[in-house]
Amino acid sequence: MKKLSLLLIAMLLLSACAKNEPKEINNTTPENQNTMTTDKVDNEEEVLYSYSGQNENFEARAVIKPVTEEYLKSLADENAGTSSDELQKIMETNPVYRISVYLTYTGDSLGEIPDISDISFKISLPNVFDAATSQLDKDTLVKTLNGHEPLVKDSLIPEDVSANINEESVITINSSSATMPEFNFDMELKAN
Repeated sequence: MKKLSLLLIAMLLLSACAKNEPKEINNTTPENQNTMTTDKVDNEEEVLYSYSGQNENFEARAVIKPVTEEYLKSLADENAGTSSDELQKIMETNPVYRISVYLTYTGDSLGEIPDISDISFKISLPNVFDAATSQLDKDTLVKTLNGHEPLVKDSLIPEDVSANINEESVITINSSSATMPEFNFDMELKAN
């Protein structure tokens, strides 16, 4: 009887301890919810090449991914309301890769950004692709510099020049501005 009583007390104590154990609270946010878009993009699809570079005020990253059937379908859906000639021209180049370039500001405060900036960006991967952008509106520029939007998104690379991409490739970013000296720089992005 004594053993049975001790066993019963031990079971009650164990069950009481189990109830009083603090439950682990999951304070973590779902993956990619609070991270920059670049992280989310890289996790969604296979990245074939990744390039990065930085200077005293900026970090840049470029990712090259394959053009998949799903991407081509989404491209066709996006262009459904536009001229089919435009989509036909894209398809004739037989794109096999697409590149996105991200530029984030890491320096001190930029101060006031004009509604329409005079900043121009030229991005180049010799013998593969060239892109340029200028006169970005304030909202787009801020989103880009915070990493929420790419500077260049899904620029298509045709099959005939795709062989020029490799681990030794260097992507250059040239930025210029007459009113914001922080944006006068050249940067090289090298393979990671």
